[in-house]
Amino acid sequence: MSIGVTLRLAEFISSFKLDDVGADILRKVKLHILDTLAVALSASGSVPVSRVLDAIPPDISSGSSKVWGRGIRLNLFHAVRINGIMSHTLELDDVHREAKLHPGAVVIPAALGLGEYLGVSGRGFLGAVIVGYESMIRIGKGVGAASHRIRGWHATGTCGTFGSAAASSFLLGLDAVHTASALGLAGTQSSGLWAFTSDGSMSKKFHPGRAAESGVLSAFLSKEDFTGPTKVIEADDGGFFKAASDEYSYDVVVSDLGREFYLLDTEIKPFACCRSMHPAVEAALRLRDSINVEDIASVLVRTFSVAKMQCGFTHHPANSVEAQFSLPYAVAVALIDGEAMVEQFSDERVHDKGVQELAGRVEVVSDEQFDAGYPRKWQSELVVYLSDGSKRSFKVTHAKGSVENPLSDEEMEKRFLHLVGNVLSRKEAEALKGAVLGLEHMSDIRELLKFL
Repeated sequence: MSIGVTLRLAEFISSFKLDDVGADILRKVKLHILDTLAVALSASGSVPVSRVLDAIPPDISSGSSKVWGRGIRLNLFHAVRINGIMSHTLELDDVHREAKLHPGAVVIPAALGLGEYLGVSGRGFLGAVIVGYESMIRIGKGVGAASHRIRGWHATGTCGTFGSAAASSFLLGLDAVHTASALGLAGTQSSGLWAFTSDGSMSKKFHPGRAAESGVLSAFLSKEDFTGPTKVIEADDGGFFKAASDEYSYDVVVSDLGREFYLLDTEIKPFACCRSMHPAVEAALRLRDSINVEDIASVLVRTFSVAKMQCGFTHHPANSVEAQFSLPYAVAVALIDGEAMVEQFSDERVHDKGVQELAGRVEVVSDEQFDAGYPRKWQSELVVYLSDGSKRSFKVTHAKGSVENPLSDEEMEKRFLHLVGNVLSRKEAEALKGAVLGLEHMSDIRELLKFL
């Protein structure tokens, strides 16, 4: 009898050793840990985070787990959930293109929260993050990103439970059978619907936090022999893939498992909006210096169908959430401001009449040529029509921050300091950076938490 997909993934998780990976993976995982912490710290004082904290009844909030950037401690599950929400609030968290999900916002809060609770070493934490990323990304790729998304699912939430459960099972030292059971319990909690775009609600920010919390809970339950389905990915009746997609592949989950690491394909986002919008935003920034904004008659965005579906629904966003998913707004604000960072997607900037007026002249259309390359390539072309009848155009095949077009070390340093600047001093920021880059030498991960 052959071993099922879920159990094969569980065997990889339970048997993984940090010594099994090369220096490139070790460097990459530390880069993503540092970036996720910076993004989270930048959002630590935001309205969504504050509202989630306010919603927790005082009598169930006490604990020893740190809420990053807030100077307070809660019980493990609340802290993991809030840190996950914090990591996703600004839409600047890392992304895997073909899996169409944000692994850092789920895996790192889960691994660091549970690692803090257990007092694991830096090496243990690094190993947990690697298996968490790998599990979450492989399931995201395997379920079929386009089909899963078109059905209305948000993969960061639905696949994130598996990533968190993988990291948590690794930290708790579960064997393969118990890890498979934890994955099963995580899968039955998979959730995350895209309905937030209908009214600009905060629910999308909730998804990674809930996924992180669910995965940690699943590992604890499995450790005490509360069993979950050990074929949760591939079961004929109620298996995650069949339930959540029309186009899926079990082979993607297990092919070259332990030899090829998709963490290396995970991207850093330079702009504070949905990654599907980045090619068009980058094109706008590249064209900006060659035109006068006052001379723009209209703008055409050619992009792939998924981008049009999820980011072409409004020209006039009512709040920052809608703006983070409005291609017309993002292109307009990039053309006017020459930037597309957190400030450009604030509620105050969103209501600027000049930006809203230009956004009303931006048309978004899907292009079959770009659909043919999706999800391997996320492409867009921007055409700016000027009042004198001339036009300017620019096509982006690989957006900035992608594996093919990565941010430079200088750009990463500037991004890091910009993000943490409202929470940490320059000295504190450098101390945090040094701690993350030296994680493999840290005997207790709680040492890292003092920098947060």
